[in-house]
Amino acid sequence: MRLTSEQLKQLADAPTLLRETLKSMSPEQRARFDEHLKSLPPAQRAGVERIIAGQAAKFEFRDTGATASFGKWSCRQIDKLVDGQPHESLCVVRTSDLGLTEDDVGSLQRFNDFMGQGLPQELGAFSTVDRRAFEKLVGYAAHPVHTEIPTANMQMTLENVEKKPLSPDLFEIPAGYEEDSKLATH
Repeated sequence: MRLTSEQLKQLADAPTLLRETLKSMSPEQRARFDEHLKSLPPAQRAGVERIIAGQAAKFEFRDTGATASFGKWSCRQIDKLVDGQPHESLCVVRTSDLGLTEDDVGSLQRFNDFMGQGLPQELGAFSTVDRRAFEKLVGYAAHPVHTEIPTANMQMTLENVEKKPLSPDLFEIPAGYEEDSKLATH
């Protein structure tokens, strides 16, 4: 799928569309929506309620002062808070400890910045790959080697880093590829 900046900006308008849709619902439809909302886990429900209210979440990173080991890396533990509540736990190492340079990981930040264009203001900047936030907090270029998101029952651990050249054909448009104009305009 090809995403353009314009399409991402349209995605950022989704909360406005949701609020407009809610206003136009019949009382019965709204009651069903509210019942569904009540069935969501508390963290998800709070996020949807925040979007409906047009309020932006406050995201921050906090250095726990603790260290841990994952695989071959000893790392520094950082918590990501959403509206002051723990949301995600990360363990970061110096980017250089992964054998990577700033040029190697700069594309991750550029991708994060590009995708951030599609985030509704109500969600704010949330990505765990925002290396600038890590650098500001810990004082050096850092990257997570372990991430836990309890509300999503998710854990990710970096096991290996390998640098090798990519084949140029990975970046060629496949034969027979056609852009779906519906995706481009909706």
